[in-house]
Amino acid sequence: MDQRPRPPLRAAVYARIRLEDALDLPKQGLALEAFAEQKGWRVVRKELETAAESARRLPARERLLQAAQEGEMDVIVTWKLDRIARSLPELLSLLDDMQGCNVVLATLADDFDFTAEKGPELLRIIRTLSTFQRITHRDQVRSGLANTGHPVGRPPSASAHLQEAQQLAAKGVSQREIARRLGIHPRTVARLLQRERQP
Repeated sequence: MDQRPRPPLRAAVYARIRLEDALDLPKQGLALEAFAEQKGWRVVRKELETAAESARRLPARERLLQAAQEGEMDVIVTWKLDRIARSLPELLSLLDDMQGCNVVLATLADDFDFTAEKGPELLRIIRTLSTFQRITHRDQVRSGLANTGHPVGRPPSASAHLQEAQQLAAKGVSQREIARRLGIHPRTVARLLQRERQP
């Protein structure tokens, strides 16, 4: 049996803070590096960015995810879950993408470590919470519309993203990445683009 020790996991550090907190960004990056090293991981990449909470594009995160697809790392280390994703559906989509690249996530402040044995269980919990949030939000919207006398149903808001989705698709951006940038579901992006191709 091969008793040679396994090489340490390759870690990429990702820090994102709000515009008004920009002075703390280097400290956060150093803290994340120290956390990764304490875990016994080898830091191979570091991406830091400052962005408003409402920002649609996060260039440093996009570079990080592209590097993950290219196999540059085994684990992404960030401060909290809400630093790398701004909603449960977005987090779930991101974790699915990372899983496809054999990359896992670990956070310092809220102590989520998908490299541990409980990683699959954590993912199941997040899936359940995401489904619950989606159903709750749908019921709230329907209830609100019913109370105002408006017809209840799916609002036609996705069509508003058609032009931007087309522009991103023309640049070669994947449908999943378009969905992440626009904050809509990948299947919605596919329907928008397919509908536009039809005569």
